[in-house]
Amino acid sequence: GQFSNCTILRNNVSYNSGNGISLTSGVTGGSSSLPTNGPYSTISNCHIVANLVEHNSAYGIIMSGGYGIEIDSNTASYNGTGRSSEFAGINSALCKKCEVHDNVTRFNDFYGLDTGGAVQTKITNNIVTNNGNSTIRSGNGINCGACEEVDISDNLLESNGWMEGGAQIHVVTYDGGSSGFSIAARDIRINHNRLFCANSNQLGLLVLSDPPGMVIEDNRTEGCTAFNGY
Repeated sequence: GQFSNCTILRNNVSYNSGNGISLTSGVTGGSSSLPTNGPYSTISNCHIVANLVEHNSAYGIIMSGGYGIEIDSNTASYNGTGRSSEFAGINSALCKKCEVHDNVTRFNDFYGLDTGGAVQTKITNNIVTNNGNSTIRSGNGINCGACEEVDISDNLLESNGWMEGGAQIHVVTYDGGSSGFSIAARDIRINHNRLFCANSNQLGLLVLSDPPGMVIEDNRTEGCTAFNGY
């Protein structure tokens, strides 16, 4: 069914055994034999704004498969179990024409902000720090696997990953993992971001499989490893 024109505003959603805030579209499949993107129309034109989501055992905020969603001014901290799991403070995967901006996401399990499979989406002016998984001993600040026409700009990323590595911004052409996204990454713009690493094992920007149409300009990195780092 259709769910549109909604607002989730100024809630404190903490200490739940699952997701904090979940607003997801009808995404099915998710395997190499049945990859699925979207549909992007079952949830549309919603606004998730100024919420505090902390200490939930899965995602802080998950919005996947929507159209025209705005996620802004939220704080997502200490979400995920830390036990070999890959959750995120904010998940905007498979979102089309969405805007994710002015959020703070920190100390979450593995991803600070996961936007895998997003299309024509803007990720701007977010503060993404200290996300990672102590069991896996890795993590990423912003994940943009299998993204198309996504703009990642003017974000501050610091100390994401773990002692053995992890990227502040991670881009890969195919985001197979547990998602099986059918699209391949292309036309991603990464500019005016500040990337600070806590140790020489962490990466600034990691781009794998050479997606076409990449634009990387005017970013600043400090303290990051030179291997696959920008």
